Amino acid sequence: MAKQAVPTITTYGEHNGRVFLSQAKKFADFPDLLATQKDGFTQFVEHYLAKLFEDITPIRDIAGDKLELSINDIKVSDPIDPVEICKQKELTYGGIVSGKMRLVDNESKKVLFNKRVNIGILPLMTKWGSYVVNGVERVIISQVIRSYGIFYSFDKRNVTQAFKIIPERGSWIEIFTEKSGAVVVRVNNSRKFYVTSLLRVFGFETDESIKTFFEGVLDEEDFDYIGHTLSKDTVSTAEEAAVYIYNKMRPGEIIDPESAMDYVKSMFLSPERMYLGKVARRKINVKLGLKKDENKPESHLFDAEDMIAALKYLICLANKRRGYFNDDIDHLANRRIRGMGETLYAHLTPVMRKFVKSVRGKLSILNTEDQIKLTSLANFKIIDNSMKSFFATSQLSQFLDQINPLAEIEHKRRITALGPGGLKRETATFEVRDVHQSHYGRICPIETPEGQNIGLVVHQALYSKINEYGFVETPAIKIARELPAVAAQLINRIADIDIK
Repeated sequence: MAKQAVPTITTYGEHNGRVFLSQAKKFADFPDLLATQKDGFTQFVEHYLAKLFEDITPIRDIAGDKLELSINDIKVSDPIDPVEICKQKELTYGGIVSGKMRLVDNESKKVLFNKRVNIGILPLMTKWGSYVVNGVERVIISQVIRSYGIFYSFDKRNVTQAFKIIPERGSWIEIFTEKSGAVVVRVNNSRKFYVTSLLRVFGFETDESIKTFFEGVLDEEDFDYIGHTLSKDTVSTAEEAAVYIYNKMRPGEIIDPESAMDYVKSMFLSPERMYLGKVARRKINVKLGLKKDENKPESHLFDAEDMIAALKYLICLANKRRGYFNDDIDHLANRRIRGMGETLYAHLTPVMRKFVKSVRGKLSILNTEDQIKLTSLANFKIIDNSMKSFFATSQLSQFLDQINPLAEIEHKRRITALGPGGLKRETATFEVRDVHQSHYGRICPIETPEGQNIGLVVHQALYSKINEYGFVETPAIKIARELPAVAAQLINRIADIDIK
């Protein structure tokens, strides 16, 4: 009897002892699932930690002319103890933050103090993307917040068209049309004033100079919002406009025109009072079609050019022109993710102001004849305590879910809308919690808790990643509608037409 031929089985590779009998559809390699956590910590150590001290350096005494203190060259040491020892002995797995401190007498140019000093202990990230604080493993979850930038909206109740400027640091500015047709400004919910008064302060004093910027914007049937606002605006010079705006913002105070002018200009054109930042500059450039360099310091101010471009867009939008649209605040293009680095930086910024205040007081009473000690210059304890309190008690610092490895990864990829600077679960509306079309491929539409946190605590989708600006990105697949008539490419496909 003849032997039967053994059929040959086609295999498609082996992995971990498994033989694959079919070819898997390859979409893309999995990204690093802990990339958000790792990038956030790296960003803090390499960028934000040095920026904290750059923002305050140099610190001068109260008189501002004799002594000058600078802190730079910030470094983080290797871990004091390994992770296992920290867990056993209930210690914090962290490294020592140190910096070079230098005190100079401006009168004699003599260096009075120049040493490397210890600032505090920063909890370090383990290789699993968690932190060990007092022997307990914790995780800092990411936060979704409203993006910085410019946002146009229509208020149905008051029938007003408006735009809002949200800077990285400083006052929020809202400019909107009234039912009467005038365009008004509101800064940080203060009393409103006419936008033409603000343009006069920016350097366009006469009515003609303001009108020239809006020539060619309107068609015959369009309503002239700027012309109507000029007819209502009673001021005619830049100084009058500055006093008028100052009285609206700080009613009851008497001020001379020069001081009022300085106050109003500094509110918009001073980086200490209003700083747009890279994200807001990018959003403004894209929305208004500007080409300002994001990396130049002068681009981080909201100047006259931005104001004119924003007003032109507002007027076109109010006149219902084609190609102009309002922004959807729930769209992920208008919401961004704050990682651990940015969150900790925001937590420490007000603490640094307290630190500067205490150092200034100490410098003013310092006797330079005696030997200078570190304790007579600065008290780093407030910075150290603030870092400890963030990791131990912040709303974004949570005990790590250790039910199983998947629960751990899920917890590290969690995103919340709650927390400092975020929403409150009592006031969050249904629109904020709902699944949005922009979540596709970016935010998981299923994994969210039931109850009062529904829709406010969500999770990153598998292939999504967060870019340098904090926006969530997802890969797109190119779909081929037609294929060349090559036999190898046509196998297992349905043809639309007869193949000749």
